[in-house]
Amino acid sequence: MSRLRLGLGLRLGNGNSRAKARARVFGPGPGPNVNSGEGMARESDWRGLFRTAVLAAMVVLGACGGGGGSKQGKVRAAPADSARAAPPVEAQACQLVPLAEVAAITGLELKLGEKTADYLGYSRCQWDPTAGKPTGILLVTNESGQFSDYSNVPGATPVQGLGLEAVWNPRVRQLAVRREKGTLSVSFLSDPAQRPWAEKIARAALGAGR
Repeated sequence: MSRLRLGLGLRLGNGNSRAKARARVFGPGPGPNVNSGEGMARESDWRGLFRTAVLAAMVVLGACGGGGGSKQGKVRAAPADSARAAPPVEAQACQLVPLAEVAAITGLELKLGEKTADYLGYSRCQWDPTAGKPTGILLVTNESGQFSDYSNVPGATPVQGLGLEAVWNPRVRQLAVRREKGTLSVSFLSDPAQRPWAEKIARAALGAGR
C-alpha cells in the first residue's frame, strides 16, 4: 500500500509540474493539451509568424540587391552616351578655298565670317571685309543642288569652261556651277562684285574638290 501511494504521489507531482510549465508558456489558467486542436493551432500560429518574418527579410534583401544592380547598369551606360557625342565637322566649303587665297584673288582685306558645317552634303563659307558691314563673299556647296534653280533665273548667262556647265547672273551677283554631284555657287553679298573674281574662286574650289 505504501508503495502504491508513493507511485501515485510521484505521478501527481509530475502532473502538477507539467501543468505549471504549460501555464508559463500559454498564460494563466489551465494549459492546453498539445495533442488537442487548441495546442496544435497555437503551435501552427508561431510557425506561421516565423515563416512570415523570414520571407519579409528575404524580400528586403532582394530589393536592396536589385537597386544596386540598376545603379551598375546606369554606370555602364554612361560611356555609351558619351560615345554618341561627336565633334562638329568643319565646313567643307571653307576647306576648299583658304581665306588667304580669296584675299589674294580679290585684293580685299577679308576675315572669316559665318560658316555652316556639312549637313547632308550642304556647306557654306563666308568671307567678310575686315571693316564695314559683315557682307562679303559667300561660297556654297550642295550635293543635292539643282542647277536649274540658277540657270532659270532671269539675267543668267552661260559661262564656258567651268564644271559641267555654269551661269553668271549680274542681277543677283552670283556665279553657279553644275558639278557631277550637285552644285557650287559664288555670291557677292554687296558691291564690288566682279565676274572674274567669282570664276577664279570657283575654279579653286573645283580643283580642291577633285
